[in-house]
Amino acid sequence: DQLGGVLVSYSNPQIEQNQTARIVHMAGYVDVYVTASVKVFKPKVGKTLTGRVNKIGVDFVGLLVMETFNVSIAAIDLPIDFQHNPVDEKNVTSQGGCWESASDGGGHRIGFGTV
Repeated sequence: DQLGGVLVSYSNPQIEQNQTARIVHMAGYVDVYVTASVKVFKPKVGKTLTGRVNKIGVDFVGLLVMETFNVSIAAIDLPIDFQHNPVDEKNVTSQGGCWESASDGGGHRIGFGTV
């Protein structure tokens, strides 16, 4: 709540100097103030998140968003004219094929590594 979003990661933690550690009654730990650099996820409503495709399946597309979150988009949520092609001719080494637009002959596609 105090961060206004979800704490994703932190780095460079340091215990604040010139403070007295407080023993929390019946809790078994010591309470101290710490400073750190943090990464907080707090997207705004309506903002578009961009991800890189890292997995293709017959019923989903998997992406990595912000190099942090795994996201899965069900095939039913893809544009209606997109069809799964088990062989990605533009990236023959990818597993799982790709999703291509049937209305323009595959001009629009979702394949491994695309953004």
